[in-house]
Amino acid sequence: MTYRSRWARTIVVGSMLFPALAAAQEISGPAKSHTVKAGDTLWDIARQYLSDPFLWPEVYRLNTAIVEDPHWIFPGEELALPDPASLGAPIVPVAAEDVGAGAMEGPTVFTMGAPTRVRVAGGSSRTAVRQPPPPIREWDYYAAPWVDREGGPGGSGKVIQTVEIPGITTKSERERFQFQERIYVTAPASVMPAPGDRYITYMLGPVLSDLGQVVIPTGVVEVERAGVGELTTVRIIRQFDEIRTDQFLMVVDSLQMPVGGELTPIELGVTARIRWMRNDPVLASIQQYVVLSASDRDGVRLGDRFTFLRGRTTIASDRVLPEEEIAVGQVIRVTDRSVTAIVVSQRHPAIREGTLARLTGRMP
Repeated sequence: MTYRSRWARTIVVGSMLFPALAAAQEISGPAKSHTVKAGDTLWDIARQYLSDPFLWPEVYRLNTAIVEDPHWIFPGEELALPDPASLGAPIVPVAAEDVGAGAMEGPTVFTMGAPTRVRVAGGSSRTAVRQPPPPIREWDYYAAPWVDREGGPGGSGKVIQTVEIPGITTKSERERFQFQERIYVTAPASVMPAPGDRYITYMLGPVLSDLGQVVIPTGVVEVERAGVGELTTVRIIRQFDEIRTDQFLMVVDSLQMPVGGELTPIELGVTARIRWMRNDPVLASIQQYVVLSASDRDGVRLGDRFTFLRGRTTIASDRVLPEEEIAVGQVIRVTDRSVTAIVVSQRHPAIREGTLARLTGRMP
């Protein structure tokens, strides 16, 4: 529990729900870090340095050792910044036109790859175009949770403790580790560790009836010294969540990138339901991972698109509400038990467990 005053905290929840889209700012050379000042939010930092406020999770993932909760950051904290070149193309502003006085009309729709027009108070309209990103970003894939058998993958290794030897004797070892920290692990079974090998660290989530148990990646470690009759030394090179004692390790699987190209719209695609959402958000938004009750047996592939819907609903004997699109998700993991998607556009703040999902776009 932190002792810093709540008055110093900077909340970003409100700005995440109905943000206005800002034009990209010119940055002279990629910055390596940012010192938080009063009034900063992760949303603003991502907009300033990455030209896209929706990339705020990328800043958070680099700084989980400093930022305990992404809704709260504190003046004086030094935050590492991702390299913009590694995150795909930014939002590029194009010509604006005057559309008369008035405030924003209805919820703003943010899409991947299509122009988005935003009307703001004061009567100006700004159109921004996001260049189509690669179908799957490597670290989004490795951070994506999935469903495995109950108990998780077999033959996993285990996180043991830090390599750090404290100068002052403490009553107990630290249980939470930091980015770039060296730690001791046991390697996964049937694996002969070698320097440079990489493993995923993970924790186990809830058991979903009829599907299995959720596996939640927490980071990536790289072998520095292979243990022979002793523990293996690794360094934390990526963090997606807290890495702690007694978490597990598995070999990094190779990402088979789908062939690029335009999605093919499909009618009457397979339907599923959202069964689980990472971090149990009150209101899920862009970049949220969702686990769906579909699988590879349904023909779903990496890069496919699911549309999340409010189904056709009867509100009175003679009044029927039509289907309404809530959001769109891109498939980022497919297994024989589940499909994981990441939310890439949103119309309504109504993504929740049980929401209907329909396959509406297929990769070539």
